[in-house]
Amino acid sequence: MSTSEEIEKILSEPMTRKQFLRHIGLIVLGLVGVNALLSRLIHPEKHLAGSKASKDWGNGKYGA
Repeated sequence: MSTSEEIEKILSEPMTRKQFLRHIGLIVLGLVGVNALLSRLIHPEKHLAGSKASKDWGNGKYGA
């Protein structure tokens, strides 16, 4: 079964508001999670504990 057929099947089924919000929440969570994963894979130096990006945070005039 193709992706478009699966989407059509899901959209054609009646659902409650709670089920609809659950589907939307999972889609948003999936998109954000995939984005974070790709960001870590593409730019791992930004996410390392000792990286320059993490050292710059809070080093300004009013930094903590």
